[in-house]
Amino acid sequence: MPGQLPPLGPDLGVVREWSQAQFIATMRTGVDPNGHRLSEQMPWRPIGRMDDDELAAIYQYLVGLTRS
Repeated sequence: MPGQLPPLGPDLGVVREWSQAQFIATMRTGVDPNGHRLSEQMPWRPIGRMDDDELAAIYQYLVGLTRS
């Protein structure tokens, strides 16, 4: 749609297909399991500095959203 920004990060439905380790690696590197780079507007660098427990909690939350 004109005037809309492209998605900042991956579709939540796609995240559900990733393992927790893949999600954490994506947030740390900015590259998803399929080799696609996340948008520079997606704040993956500061998110990637979170510890494993924090990233695991975010992953569990996002996966839970996709089940709704």
